[in-house]
Amino acid sequence: MVKRKLEEHLNGKRDKSNSFSVVEVLIALSILIVGLLGTVTLMVRTLDTSLLTLEKLTAAELAQEGIEIVRNIKDSKVISGEIDSWFNNLSNGSYYVDYDDHQLNRILPGHQVPFLRKDANGFFGYASGPLTPYQREIKIRKISNHHLQVNSIVSWKHKGISFSVNVEDHLYKY
Repeated sequence: MVKRKLEEHLNGKRDKSNSFSVVEVLIALSILIVGLLGTVTLMVRTLDTSLLTLEKLTAAELAQEGIEIVRNIKDSKVISGEIDSWFNNLSNGSYYVDYDDHQLNRILPGHQVPFLRKDANGFFGYASGPLTPYQREIKIRKISNHHLQVNSIVSWKHKGISFSVNVEDHLYKY
């Protein structure tokens, strides 16, 4: 039997039952490639979704920080006895806020809201560091002489699509 197989092999004859045809190999390769492409596509989309989720979380935290800064300014005006003049001088409109250790907290008119920067310590502000994709706008609306509606809106773009997060709070004079 071994001698016969050796002779067939030397004469160019093959046992067809143990070999693969070109069609079978191509089908197997195409199935493998489709599986790999699906896996790679899934991985890329998962990474992109993770990045967008991180951006949304950062934006939500920045929006909440904007509300907290305005609340902190109001509370410091109550403590210093300047709440009446601060409330009276504050008008409806757009602002941007910055927390700065040297000047305490500031509310600045927001005709054109600048992009936030991220410093070397990971803090967001307007003073130093590379620009980020985030813009934080504070909209203030006086509902009465003792009541403010404050909206902190953080907007950014992800792959050319605009996103925003809006946090609203109501502050009272006392």
